[in-house]
Amino acid sequence: MEKDKLRRKMIMTCFKAGFGKIDITPDLPVCTLYTRDKNQIADKITSRLYVRTAVFENDKVKIAIISGDLLALDSDFTTRVKKKIKRLGFKPENIMISCTHTHTAPNTINFNGPKFLKKEKGYLKKLETKIVECASSAQKDLKSAKIGIGKTKIDLNVNRREIGRMSEVNDLNSPTGLTDNETGIIFIEQNGIKKPSVIVNYAAHPLSMGKKSIKTISSDFPGEMSRIMEKDFKCVMFLQGCAGNINVKISGKLKVARKAGRIMADAVRNVYKNVSWEADCKLDMKTSEIDMPVDALEVSIKAHLEKKETENISTKEWLKKALKKARNTRSVKTIVQTIQISQAYLIALPGEQFIETALEIKKKSGKENCFVAAYANCGEIGYVPSPKAFKKGGYEVDEAYKYYGDHVYRNSPAAPSAFVKKALSLLKITNRKKGDWIR
Repeated sequence: MEKDKLRRKMIMTCFKAGFGKIDITPDLPVCTLYTRDKNQIADKITSRLYVRTAVFENDKVKIAIISGDLLALDSDFTTRVKKKIKRLGFKPENIMISCTHTHTAPNTINFNGPKFLKKEKGYLKKLETKIVECASSAQKDLKSAKIGIGKTKIDLNVNRREIGRMSEVNDLNSPTGLTDNETGIIFIEQNGIKKPSVIVNYAAHPLSMGKKSIKTISSDFPGEMSRIMEKDFKCVMFLQGCAGNINVKISGKLKVARKAGRIMADAVRNVYKNVSWEADCKLDMKTSEIDMPVDALEVSIKAHLEKKETENISTKEWLKKALKKARNTRSVKTIVQTIQISQAYLIALPGEQFIETALEIKKKSGKENCFVAAYANCGEIGYVPSPKAFKKGGYEVDEAYKYYGDHVYRNSPAAPSAFVKKALSLLKITNRKKGDWIR
């Protein structure tokens, strides 16, 4: 009995967690995703942008989970940041960098069309420094901790391909179509700290600010959820799910974003009231390369040239790049990650994954608490539509890939199953004695 008590005490002392939060709001004026194609600039801040870091450590491994109030970050950027964070004692493969995917944030990824302004490049340099500072702050905050895992359902998202986009829905009572309203929650209590911290995973495009707010900087509903909860929580991190075909149901201006944020915050708080705590916390992280299938460029170029409509600047630039690329490419390398924190298993996928991918991983994982995040580590691959979506076509299938400057390929209908297979294979070896980087 005494030996068991001593063992539990040693384990609790061994498992540690720390948190960091740094303001990344840009100086105005600045270009955003919405304004870049309209020769406009954002000249108003309705809510501040932040990067948040959670660091977890035991006697075997140390990991960092980073989430920024940003649209997307490409793999060149995240690789540079990980190399800098490595100096703090982390393995680059034990670092996850993700974005909430708010559309009212500075343009941080190289889209075709209007080029990066000097101001945007300057912001990216500052952003690199701030993310590293945030990781350092979280590491300095490490304290013995315990974990509480929870789930709840929040009816705030809608399948935009089945039901409609924002202007066609904009009603909390509207049908949802195929979606996943499960919210994965990881609560953390640090020894000696009154306020708990939390990581929240949910899938919904952050578009509650709406296109009426295109000249605005805002963290949208994920940021509003964090702002509301951080009155009585220490750090509230949002990890965006597989929202490639999923929107938030309501849109408008700041008032609507705050309403959506309040709905999220209230639901998470309710779970916290009855959460069970675990001090005997397992911790592990695995990272693996994946050869993501892409369509042959010949197919995309031929389909493009057969169209007789007037081309915009983005698709013209895509065509120039596509014609120069190697035509025989059939796959592009990216990464998948799995993280175990206590009884929670978090999958980190790149790009704009469709909800079908998350649902399949959850169903086949065999894990009670399997949470799937997207928009992680490699934002330039763009949308990864489901095979069913490819048959129907549409924006995510036929048009969006032409906007991503460094990834000219249309992702293949086989890509989702490749991600599912890789995620499930990593889950099988999580917390086994293998290297953190899996080939």
